[in-house]
Amino acid sequence: IGDFRSAQPRAYQVMFSTPIQSFAPQCKCCGHTAELFGVCDFAKMGRERFGEFLPRTGIPIRYYVCRGCGFIFTPQFDDLSHEELKRHVYNEEYVRVVDRDYEVVRPRHNAGLVDHLFGKHKSTISILDYGGGNGLLAKKLREMGYGRVETYDPFNEKFAARPKGRFNVITAFEVVEHVPQSLEMFREMRTLLNVERGLLLFSTFLSPSNIDSMGVTWWYIAPRNGHVSIHCSRSLGIVLEKCGLRGASPLEGLYCGYAEIPDFARHILERAAPIP
Repeated sequence: IGDFRSAQPRAYQVMFSTPIQSFAPQCKCCGHTAELFGVCDFAKMGRERFGEFLPRTGIPIRYYVCRGCGFIFTPQFDDLSHEELKRHVYNEEYVRVVDRDYEVVRPRHNAGLVDHLFGKHKSTISILDYGGGNGLLAKKLREMGYGRVETYDPFNEKFAARPKGRFNVITAFEVVEHVPQSLEMFREMRTLLNVERGLLLFSTFLSPSNIDSMGVTWWYIAPRNGHVSIHCSRSLGIVLEKCGLRGASPLEGLYCGYAEIPDFARHILERAAPIP
C-alpha cells in the first residue's frame, strides 16, 4: 500500500493523510467524540448488493460512528475540492457504472413523486432542486406546468450559481449522504427556504437497527458512490432541530423538515411519522 499511496494524485493522498491510531474526530452533528466504526476499500459501491463489483484499489476508507447520536461518517473526503471529487468520484465511471440511475431514471421518478405530493398546488408554489445534477427533475416539473422551478448544484457549472430568493419546497433527493458537512448543508437549505410557508423534502437511507452487526458491509456505506454521511433518525433529528426545524417522514426513505406545516403539505405532514 505504501508504494501505491506515493504514486497517487493529491486526492488519494488526502484520503490516506491521518493515521487511524491517532485520530478521533468530533461528530459533525452533535459534537461528541466519534470512534472507528470500520474500514472498507474506496471501490465499494452500492451496486454490490446486486452482485456487481469494481476492482479493489487498496485505498482504505475509514468510517467513524458517534455513540452520542448514531451518525456514521468518513472525514477522508472533507478536504477534497470540487474538481478533485469530480475527477475521482463523480466522473464518467460514476455515471456509467456506479450510479446508472443518476442522469435520467431517478430525476424522472422524483419529478413524478413531487407531482403526486403537490400537483394540486403547482401554480402557487416555488421549488428548488438542491443538488439537482443535470437539471432534469426541474425540467420535467416545468413541463408538467409548475411555475418557478430552479436547480442548484455546485458540481454543474450551469447550475452552480446560488439561487436568489426563497422557495416553498426545496428538494434534495439522494444528496444528504454525499455531503461531508450535514449541519452546514441543512443550514444553507434553510436560508433558501420560505420558512413560514415551506418545507425541505429529501431522501436518504437511515442506518438500520442492526447496523452494528453489519458494520461497513451495509450496502449504503459506499465510498465509491460518495456516501460519506450516514444518518440515523436521532442524528437527523438533531441536525433539523439545530436548524429550527421539525422532522417527519411521510414515506419510507423520504423526509421533511419544516418550521410550521404549510397548507399545501398539510395532507402529507399530518399523517407523517415524526422524526424524534
